[in-house]
Amino acid sequence: MIPTEEKEDQNSQPPLFGSWPKAYWFVVLFFVAEVVLFYFFTKLYS
Repeated sequence: MIPTEEKEDQNSQPPLFGSWPKAYWFVVLFFVAEVVLFYFFTKLYS
């Protein structure tokens, strides 16, 4: 039987990325890209 601590460690991995720092970087860069795209979109159509 797997101890609870090891089971939690296995489930704590992000689904698409190898580690949490990579997932955080993806979220931050995605947010920055959205802000930039919305900025140019509003400049173009204002």
